[in-house]
Amino acid sequence: DGGSDWIIITRHYAHYLTFSTDPLLLGLNHLFKYTLLPAEAFFHTVIRNSIHCQTYVKHNLKLTNWNRKRGCHCQYRHVVDWCGCSPNNFVTEDLPRMQNSNDRFIARKFEAIINQEIINQLEMWLFDDRSRLNTFAFSSYWENIYHFDDNGESYSDSTLTTFRSLMRRMSSLIEACLPGSPEGQLIEVTLLQVKDRFNSLLLRAMFTSEDGEKLEVEGQFTPISRTVFREPVAEPQSRITAINIGTEWDKKEYVYRNYASIFDVSSQLILTFHMDPGEAFLITVTAIS
Repeated sequence: DGGSDWIIITRHYAHYLTFSTDPLLLGLNHLFKYTLLPAEAFFHTVIRNSIHCQTYVKHNLKLTNWNRKRGCHCQYRHVVDWCGCSPNNFVTEDLPRMQNSNDRFIARKFEAIINQEIINQLEMWLFDDRSRLNTFAFSSYWENIYHFDDNGESYSDSTLTTFRSLMRRMSSLIEACLPGSPEGQLIEVTLLQVKDRFNSLLLRAMFTSEDGEKLEVEGQFTPISRTVFREPVAEPQSRITAINIGTEWDKKEYVYRNYASIFDVSSQLILTFHMDPGEAFLITVTAIS
């Protein structure tokens, strides 16, 4: 079993690792060339068995958000022969825990698309910077999910079809500016999150008229999501507070990684719901395309 690959080393130890001809170091270098994930054991093994053993400090300066029940799902069985674990992202509720960790200088993991609020709170606590507090950008997060320069093989047919359909919608709205049937080229698509919830897709495209005139346009597309219950709403149906359907369910972070909810006939749909407390009952789910 290895150690952490998040370590702090002294300048002298770094020089030893880089330039020393110590037979111990040379032998371990050769051994670890054939080891999977050597960074989790190499530096630890060398320092405990070399002339630098007295400089070893067994104290973790890093705060890690471990949740073994959610982070250990053997999700890498196709690559390695053991169940790897991955820490969870910090979220808003973790701020007091960080504020009380006076002996930690590093924390992981953070992912703005999962929870940006915790990053904002940390910045305000550490730097007391309130200059962006009342701006739209403070609670917003943009992530590029398509660019025409990227390798098109990394996008599914359903994703590209959706983007092109939205671009055609943009084309129909600008006919007054570019008469005729302007030809469009999709430039990029950006995902926008506001207050840690998916808000919209931002499409940027270049349209060219029949006489060669060009017009660059950006469009914002916000999905309409609604849940309709068949009347009358009775127990236990009335206890359901939220229903969501999506794909690419992240069992560790409890989110759908397909943020824009673009599906096709081959999509493996996952349904999640939240309910108020009550007696157990059986639910039957039917998906109709």
